[in-house]
Amino acid sequence: MGLFDYLKKKDAPKTKLPPIPEINTKQSNKSENNTTKNVNQNVPIEALTIFLWCSDGQPIKYDNEYVGYIKYQYNITNPSAFHKRLITEGYLQKADIETTLKSFLVPTLKEYCERFELKKTGKKADIIKRLIQETPIDFQNKLIEETSLYSLSLKGKAIIDKNYQFIYLHKHSRWCISPDDYKKESRKNPGLAYPEIIRNIFFKRINQSISESLNENNVIPEYLSLYELYKDQRENGSRYLANYLYSHLNYSYQLSRAYDDLSYNWKTKREIIEDFEETSVIYPGTIKYLNELVDIASEESFSDIDQLQFKYIIFSKKDYMQLLYEISTYDVFDSKKWNDFYNKKCLDFIKRM
Repeated sequence: MGLFDYLKKKDAPKTKLPPIPEINTKQSNKSENNTTKNVNQNVPIEALTIFLWCSDGQPIKYDNEYVGYIKYQYNITNPSAFHKRLITEGYLQKADIETTLKSFLVPTLKEYCERFELKKTGKKADIIKRLIQETPIDFQNKLIEETSLYSLSLKGKAIIDKNYQFIYLHKHSRWCISPDDYKKESRKNPGLAYPEIIRNIFFKRINQSISESLNENNVIPEYLSLYELYKDQRENGSRYLANYLYSHLNYSYQLSRAYDDLSYNWKTKREIIEDFEETSVIYPGTIKYLNELVDIASEESFSDIDQLQFKYIIFSKKDYMQLLYEISTYDVFDSKKWNDFYNKKCLDFIKRM
């Protein structure tokens, strides 16, 4: 059996997304009223989009009850007043009975069923459907009025549909791509779908930081972000997951600290060795990604590994392949063996410094 026979590539369907129109925060429709224009003039389009998204199906609240990022990240300092303003201007409207019922817990929904002598069995969706179909319209209207929830109008949905990229980036805040970063890149590449624009940002970051990362034996998180992006779009991003894991396996805080201690004469080599504390590089999160890599990888997934020449190679490519082989083959993976291997290699490097 060949070295990569156990790494079988799984082809996933590729999703082609339509290009997103160029972002424009100015109102082009002259028939819209002045207050609508003021919303877009005073609040960046990304802030308006996020507020509408997180307020869909919600009541008006006190300012301190809104999620913190509305105020601190998107600078909407009076969210309650802003919420009312969006209702007045037609971005939000009174929620329908389905949205209203969805806001209740199942025990409450069953109480309503009992009141109207309806069956209480089934999933939440079944109970809601039964209440919509078999309760009086007066009861439904009263419930809508008392609950006072607001959902997106067609006008609000249009904002969400046109600017969904900001919601996507908000959900992936760990990627550290700001709305300004995105808008700057999108202006350079008008017509590209948002995943392509985000990929361009990651590729540029990798090109800018790769030399420094290799020299300092740093993890390269952009590779993991690229993998997550490809995974979201149902494309095979195993190449980037392989690169990320290789950078992770070759990162050692112990080596970095030892290098600084020796460079600045903070400690002698003997003191560093005596103070050496064993750490783990193979932990449950790592094993999860290693298993994902085994499931989707092909030989081509490892084509970039030879170019990742870190200052200290703790895991060689051969070691990396053996680790993956054991992950894919053994019923019980021996993480202690590989953590011991990792610590021994780190200590050997320190001794040779």
